Amino acid sequence: NAAFRALRKGENFELEYRIITPGGETRFIREIGRPIKDADGVVVQEIGTCQDITKGKQTELALRENEQRLKNAQRIARLGRWAIDTDGHRQNWSEETFRLLGIPDSERPNANTHHGVSVHPDDLDRIRRETEKALSDHSLLDTTYRLDCPDGACRTIHEIAEPATTVTNGLLTATVQD
Repeated sequence: NAAFRALRKGENFELEYRIITPGGETRFIREIGRPIKDADGVVVQEIGTCQDITKGKQTELALRENEQRLKNAQRIARLGRWAIDTDGHRQNWSEETFRLLGIPDSERPNANTHHGVSVHPDDLDRIRRETEKALSDHSLLDTTYRLDCPDGACRTIHEIAEPATTVTNGLLTATVQD
């Protein structure tokens, strides 16, 4: 096993594995060890610890399942979500937002466009005013507008955005639906 191979080479190791207890229960274990060497560099002893990390692993697995359920629900509902700090430096978009707006995952939105796509010229000034008002008033933005997307489609988007009041630099979170 990996621990024995590391010790034979005189290396530290850390590994995680799953065991089944005599009662049939699955447990997750983290094992950490390091060799103790004599004056000639020969491994003469190992010291280490084993820790039951089952609760953390179960939480991690549940979180992954919930993330997948959320992605599926967004895909089925054609509902995306995004967040941006108001200085425009940090943005976070769901995969579904990229799909809805016709933007390849590899492309990022920029500050010169709304969501990195072209807002229909008749809607652009209104969207900017509504967004600025929501940010300055810390109020809900509930609006509909048209986008000219990179894939050539013109989409009508319903967006609900809310400024977060707990972040000092300003954070705007939203949902978008086609």
